[in-house]
Amino acid sequence: MWRSIGGGVVALAENDDGTLRATALVCSAPGSPLSNRACQAHSDQETPMGFLFSLAASFLPLALLWTIVRYGPIPNRWWRRELPLGFALFVGAIAFLIGFIGPILVAPDANQGPLLGIFITGPAGFCVGLVWGLLRAAQRRKAGVT
Repeated sequence: MWRSIGGGVVALAENDDGTLRATALVCSAPGSPLSNRACQAHSDQETPMGFLFSLAASFLPLALLWTIVRYGPIPNRWWRRELPLGFALFVGAIAFLIGFIGPILVAPDANQGPLLGIFITGPAGFCVGLVWGLLRAAQRRKAGVT
């Protein structure tokens, strides 16, 4: 059952155990340049933009992992050379995961816990890794190692 509530659409469905589940689609205000096209697609229908977004979102972690493996601080058979960006992504990814998953494990009822990883530990880890990579590059250049 779909109901329109204040410019949005709410879907009410019954779960297997008899409880109600609500899905909300927030839409733009009536008459705005952003029409209610988002509300025209129900949550069970796939849109082309949604497919492209999910495809891009699935390749982003793979691209970051490839950059970390290729240019990061861990030598392997694909390792080409060290770049400060590789160090920044390596440390930033670890700090992000600690800040994102840590609060979920410590306080599962806190709904804003993952924001620690998104806004604080991830960017701070990226900056620390970038400084580490720049210092290491300067030391290697000073020693004559490429």
